[in-house]
Amino acid sequence: MSRVFPYRRPPVDVLSTGPWLLVGEDSLHELGPEISDWDYGTTLRLRRPLRVDGLRARRSCGLGPDAELDLSVVWSSSSSGLRGLARRQGLPAADDVPVELEFELPGDELGGRLDLRTVMTLRSAGRDAPSPISPRRPGSTLWSDEQSVLLQGDAVLFPLSVVDFSTLPYPDGATWHLELGHDL
Repeated sequence: MSRVFPYRRPPVDVLSTGPWLLVGEDSLHELGPEISDWDYGTTLRLRRPLRVDGLRARRSCGLGPDAELDLSVVWSSSSSGLRGLARRQGLPAADDVPVELEFELPGDELGGRLDLRTVMTLRSAGRDAPSPISPRRPGSTLWSDEQSVLLQGDAVLFPLSVVDFSTLPYPDGATWHLELGHDL
């Protein structure tokens, strides 16, 4: 199913994207479909190189060179239900501009599947009146792509039981309790 937008959008080749990279202290790896050694104490440092034709993107949308465009990365986590803006930067009105998006995501806000959505949006249409079919509203999506990475599998790490904490000797406001036997 394709989505139809009520305004002109640039061709997909105005952005040439490189792979998402996982940045370590002394290493750099391409981000695969999963991160096998991830845990909640791990801060993810991610990087993505791109090349952008900012002037061609504006022209193909019917916008002038003074139109302001942004390139952003929005993340969301399936298990925590959290999402946020990881990075946003303006795009110059020039062609073949190298851009490198780099940011950190704290592990305690993540879990399950991590979705990374790269988006080019309109910040301002500029002084020149755009054509009736040009994007005008700030935040209009001009280009986007998404990649998902599995941080942890579907299996739980401990056996789970759903209990009513009001019937147990633990605080009523507790959201979880870990109980270990004597024989580890």
